[in-house]
Amino acid sequence: MKEATSESGYSSGGYESNREVKKPEYHRSNVPVPSSEHVAEIVGRQGCKIKALRAKTNTYIKTPVRGEEPVFVVTGRKEDVSAAKRAFICCRTF
Repeated sequence: MKEATSESGYSSGGYESNREVKKPEYHRSNVPVPSSEHVAEIVGRQGCKIKALRAKTNTYIKTPVRGEEPVFVVTGRKEDVSAAKRAFICCRTF
């Protein structure tokens, strides 16, 4: 194994690694809701509900903008996106 050096030629004290870093595969899914009133209910006051859902499922959830179609876009690892979608379905009372 070769010792890692910087452009200046000084050793960083570490060693280069031949291991590949596997990047996680991200998935995206659209979750439509019937209306903007439902968007507000799902998001919660000051975004508290959607923030909790993001943290719980480890996903990025794009909230629809008022005036656009009421569709949330969920991005993350496949199993996390599935968990977030299940949470949306469980919360639906419409």
